[in-house]
Amino acid sequence: MKAFTWQSYDGRPLLLCGPYARCVPFLKQIKKSYERFFNTPFTLTVRICDDEFAGQQEPYQVIGAVSLADYRNDYIILVGKTFYKSYLRALGFSGLSDFYSAVAVIDDGFLKQDYFMYFTSLYRRQKQGLYLGGVEIVLTKRCTLRCKYCSNLMQYYTGVQERLDHAVVIQSVRRLLAAVDGVAMFKILGGEPLMEQELLADILRLPEVALGGKILGIQLITNGTILFTESVLDALAKNPLAAVYLSNYGALSVHEEAIKKQLVDRAIPFSETCADALWYDYGKPDVVYKKNEAENLKFYNLCKSKENCCTVLDGTFYSCPRTAHGDAIGFYPHREDECVHLLNEDVDEGDASVSLRTRLKTFYYRTEPLQACQCCLSVCAQNVPKAEQLVREAEKTVAEKGPLL
Repeated sequence: MKAFTWQSYDGRPLLLCGPYARCVPFLKQIKKSYERFFNTPFTLTVRICDDEFAGQQEPYQVIGAVSLADYRNDYIILVGKTFYKSYLRALGFSGLSDFYSAVAVIDDGFLKQDYFMYFTSLYRRQKQGLYLGGVEIVLTKRCTLRCKYCSNLMQYYTGVQERLDHAVVIQSVRRLLAAVDGVAMFKILGGEPLMEQELLADILRLPEVALGGKILGIQLITNGTILFTESVLDALAKNPLAAVYLSNYGALSVHEEAIKKQLVDRAIPFSETCADALWYDYGKPDVVYKKNEAENLKFYNLCKSKENCCTVLDGTFYSCPRTAHGDAIGFYPHREDECVHLLNEDVDEGDASVSLRTRLKTFYYRTEPLQACQCCLSVCAQNVPKAEQLVREAEKTVAEKGPLL
């Protein structure tokens, strides 16, 4: 699937494929995005493909799937999966690679998130290729906060964490994107990714990330404690796929308003969590919650992390952040069958992507639970207050620390 962007738009009509009621909100967003980008009224020819409303001419021309072949030169944007197979039959397409996604021209955070969830589900089912629903690129294991229920296990890292090798992070991204057919959501996070702004800007500027054609959307996740540098703002503004997801942690997000002004001033899309949003407690990573193989397998099959939150950490690809950081911290014995090394110096550069693709595809569609699954509450996780902070040892009172020996 290709990302539809105004930067590459050549004037052809737009054809949105999906239920009419779903396409209309998308068209409103596309119109708004067009007028902001080109600073001119929206005058494009737009069509919708929905069998139920076929023949309607106002306010938009609606066609049926049987007529799609007549409009195959339009920008065919996939909006909903209801008639996906009929689209393929009508167009003679073999799969997702012939469709466009409108993620990059949608600013509404909730609509964009819903759209991404649709694609992560659709991508997971494309077993004839290697389409990843969501990938999290970890820039750092350091964070400005110490949240008690952090699902990425940042609270369990002790001492001063060494910075990740920038060259390893960048090469990992390049190897991964060379090996896969597509990534619905390319997430950049930490820790707190703005603690590594030079690396962040370099990744956003990579040709494979900015205009490589395999990524539908980029989400940079930050906790509102660090302002953006001009270099990162420039890279975000020039990357049509990028948007910022601002975690609103109330008083802890000390630069929240200043960050929003930075983004608004540069017309960079962003969304933020609701002030009263809750988190989930997935349990302690060293406690076994699932007592037998059948129970473990049941919850593994229900878990969405393996679709939405594949994690790249320090040159290695994992199924989820809990497995990645659990391995890095040492909660679980390292197992080669529970990860894929993206950098393999024993393989010649010319053959690396082919070999890596095979290993990634086998791993991504694995059916066996991981070690970390036994120590994760997954779909049974309970709501907890967001961003509750752990008290650091140096901040405890004498009474809390106990008597000196």
